[in-house]
Amino acid sequence: MGFSRVLTGAVGLCLALAIVPACSDESGSSGRDGEGGTGGVIPLDCGDSVRDAVEACDDGNNTSGDGCAADCAMIEPGYRCPTVGALCVQIVCGDSRIDPPETCDDGNGTGGDGCSATCEREAGWDCPLPGVACIATECGDGIVAGFEQCDDGNASTPGCSEECQLED
Repeated sequence: MGFSRVLTGAVGLCLALAIVPACSDESGSSGRDGEGGTGGVIPLDCGDSVRDAVEACDDGNNTSGDGCAADCAMIEPGYRCPTVGALCVQIVCGDSRIDPPETCDDGNGTGGDGCSATCEREAGWDCPLPGVACIATECGDGIVAGFEQCDDGNASTPGCSEECQLED
């Protein structure tokens, strides 16, 4: 209850500073964009395409479901907001970028190559760089990956060589 009173008072002060000419400088600025001052009150300008210190994002509107919350307080799950004032973009698997919750992104939407179709690293593979093909971690780990034809986990099983290739 106390916080809501403070917030209401701060909003009222911001509105008063924007309307009353005596509180602005000669140019008519009421302390926005780093000019002038508002007596320590930070105006909440969500939706103005300018990311203020209290905003996680500002995509130029007050609409939820487009990547930036209606109150600009958080970036919504499944989105990233790389450019202030522009719409946020949806995270896409296969775009050669690793964005949470992805653990890899090899630039395609195909699984079985170390990075799954949902951009999760597959067992037996290492994916050190975004946009680059994953590599098999090692021969002898019991997982057939990369150029391996077999992998017996170093059990010396007939038919699988120490280089993880099929033997005649």
